[in-house]
Amino acid sequence: MDFSVEPAGVLRSYAFFVVALMFGLPLLISYYAVSQGGASGLSSVAVYLAASLAVGLTLLLRRGRPSNADPVSETGSASPPAPGGAKKGPVAALASATLAVVAFGSMKFLLAASYPYPSSPADLAGGVYVVSLGVAAVIGIPYLVVAAFPFLRAPLSERRLRLTAYLTGALYFVTYEILVNEIVITGYNTAPGNFVQSPLGLYPWAYVFTSGPAPGSVAETAIYTPYVLVQLNQFVNFIFQPFELALAVAMSVLVASAVVATYNLVRRSQRMGGACSASATLSGVGAFLGYTATCPSCLAPTLVSVVFGGVATVQAVYSNLWGAVVPPIVSVAALAVSLYVVGRGYGRTPAPPTFRV
Repeated sequence: MDFSVEPAGVLRSYAFFVVALMFGLPLLISYYAVSQGGASGLSSVAVYLAASLAVGLTLLLRRGRPSNADPVSETGSASPPAPGGAKKGPVAALASATLAVVAFGSMKFLLAASYPYPSSPADLAGGVYVVSLGVAAVIGIPYLVVAAFPFLRAPLSERRLRLTAYLTGALYFVTYEILVNEIVITGYNTAPGNFVQSPLGLYPWAYVFTSGPAPGSVAETAIYTPYVLVQLNQFVNFIFQPFELALAVAMSVLVASAVVATYNLVRRSQRMGGACSASATLSGVGAFLGYTATCPSCLAPTLVSVVFGGVATVQAVYSNLWGAVVPPIVSVAALAVSLYVVGRGYGRTPAPPTFRV
C-alpha cells in the first residue's frame, strides 16, 4: 500500500486542520461548557477530535487526479500591492494613533478632575479613544508586521492568499472576541436568559463607561478603561476595551500571516518539513493561547473544566492583572517566533511553480 503524500494533499490537510482546530474546536468547547454543561463536554470534544483527525488524514493521503497541465503560478501582478507598499496607510494609522493618544490624555484628565464622580466629557473622550485606537490598529499593525517580516510580501502578492489572509484574520478576530466574551451571545457563550436590557429598552444601543479603576492606576486604566457596550438587541452585545481591541487585531494579523505564509511555504517546499511543521505548530499554539487572554472563564480554564471537571485554581490565576497580561504576551511571542521560523524557511527554499488545490 502506498502511503506517500502529494504536495496538494499536504495543503488540503493543513487548511482543514486550521479550520477544524483553530476555529471549530474552541467554539465547540465554549458552546458545550455554557449551554450543555460539562457532562457531555468531554465526549463531544473527543468525538470532534477523532473525526477531525480522520478527515485530515483522508485529505492528506487522498490521491489527486493526474494532470498533464503545468503547475500554475498565481502571482497577482495586476492586483494591488501587499501592505507595506503604500504610503497613505501608515500616514492614516499614525494620524489615528495620534488622535488616540490625545483622546486618552483628555479622558485621564477629565476623570481625574471629576473623580470620584462620573464625567460625561470623559465618556466622550473615551469613545473617541477606542474608535481611533481601533482604526490605528486595523490599518497600522499589518504594515508593522510586513515591515518586521519582509518575506510576507511574497505570499501576500498573490490575490488568493491575500484574500485568505483577510478572511482568516477576520474569522480569528470574531472567534477571539466570542471566546473572551467581548461578543456576548446569550445561550452560546453566556447562560440562556443572562442579558441586560438597554437603559431605554431601545436597540441598537451604545454606551461608553469610564467609571472603574482610579485615574492614578495607570496599568488598570490602560487595560480596562473605557468600557464600550454596543447592544444590537437583548441577545447579542459587543464589548470593547482598548487593550482587548488592540490585542485582538494584533493576534488576528499575526495568525493570518502565519497561516498564509506556512501554507505558501508548504506549497513551494519539496521537503515539506522543518520550518513548515515548526511554524504550523507554533502558530497554532500561539493562536490557541490567544483565546485565554484577560478572561478567567475563557478557553484555557474552560478547557480544563471540560476535561477535568473544573479547577478553580486555574481560573483564579487568570483573574488578576498578571493573568490578564501574560497569556497574550506569550501568544504574540509564539506567533512572532512562528513567523521568524517560516521566514528562515523562505530563505532556504527556492520558489518553484505553485500548485492548484
